[in-house]
Amino acid sequence: MSKGRLSFPYRIYRLRIALAATLLAAVGLISFLLTSNDKLEDLYLALAQTGVLGLVIEAVNRTIAGQMQQESFLDGIAADDPRALRAIAPQTLDRAAVNIISHRTQSERDVARASYELAVSLAGRRDQRTNERVTITLNPHPELIEGIQYFSIVVRNSFRTTLPLGGDSSIFLATRDPDRYAHARTDARYIDPWFFDDPHAPISAEAFTLTACRIDGIARPIATDRDNDSIWYTIPAKRGEKHTRTRDVAFEYRAIVPAQAHQLWYDITSPSRDLTITINHENLPIQRLTSRPTFFGAQPSVTHTNTQDSAPAAVTARGWIYPGSSLSIVWTLPIGTGPADHRVIGTP
Repeated sequence: MSKGRLSFPYRIYRLRIALAATLLAAVGLISFLLTSNDKLEDLYLALAQTGVLGLVIEAVNRTIAGQMQQESFLDGIAADDPRALRAIAPQTLDRAAVNIISHRTQSERDVARASYELAVSLAGRRDQRTNERVTITLNPHPELIEGIQYFSIVVRNSFRTTLPLGGDSSIFLATRDPDRYAHARTDARYIDPWFFDDPHAPISAEAFTLTACRIDGIARPIATDRDNDSIWYTIPAKRGEKHTRTRDVAFEYRAIVPAQAHQLWYDITSPSRDLTITINHENLPIQRLTSRPTFFGAQPSVTHTNTQDSAPAAVTARGWIYPGSSLSIVWTLPIGTGPADHRVIGTP
C-alpha cells in the first residue's frame, strides 16, 4: 500500500470486514428479538454489539483513509512536476486556483478570479525577461537644436529570455503618435518603445538610434525605416530559429531629451524578474537626480544621488515586475541655466 492511497486488495479486505460486521450485527439483533431464552438474549446482544462496534471502527477507518486520500490528492497538485495535473479537468484546476487565492488573501471570489486570470495571462507571455540589467547614461548634447539644450541618453539593456526579442522580427520604435506608442507597449514585437513628444526636434537618427543588438553574443543586422511621425529599427529573426531555449539578449540605443524637460520616463513593457536599473550622470550639469519608480509586483530599493556624489543612482527589484510599471527620472538644473520649462518629453 502506497502512502496516502489504498491498494485494491486492501480495499477488498476492508469491504469484507465491513460486510462481516454488518452480518454479525444483523444476526445478533434479529436473534435477540426472536429468542425468549434469557441466557441466549445476553449472547445475541453481545453479538450485535460486537457487530456494531466493528461498523463504528470501520467508519472511523474510512474517514481516516478519506483524509489520507485527500491529502495525497493535494500533494499531487502541489508537486513540482506539472504532469501530475494532466488527469484533472482544466475547469477544475481553475476553480481550485481561485479558491486557493481567495483563501490565502481572504478576498472575495470575484477578486481572486481576476487575480488568477491576470497571473495566467502574464505567465503565458513569451517575452518574459530574467536577470535584466538596464544602464541609462545622461550626457550633455554637444549642439543646440533650434536653440534648445538637449541631453544625450544612452540605454544599454541585457537580459535572458526564451524569445529572441520578438516573434518573426523585433522592432525598436520612437514615435510621436500616442496611439502607435500605446499599441507598441502591448505588442511583443516592439522592444522598449520610445515616446518622442518634442515639437522642436525632428524624428531622425539623431533623435533615436539603435546602435547594437546581440543575441547570444552574435550581432544582428539592423534595418531602418521612418515616416513623418516615427522612426523604427527592425531586427529580423533567423530562419528556422526556435523560441524554446533560453537566450542572452543585449542591445543599446541612443536618444535625446530637452534639458528643460526635467524628467524622463522609462516604461516596463515586458514581465521582468530581478531587475536592476542604473542611472549614470557624472558629466551632467545638474544639481540633483531623483529616481521615482512605480512598480507593480516586487517593490524596489532606490538609491538617490547628486552631482557631488560620483556613485550612480540605482533601482533594484528582486522578484517579478509586471508591465505597466515605470521609472521616472527627475533632475534639478542649476539656477540660471534657462527658463523653467516643465514639459515631460522623451519618454522611453
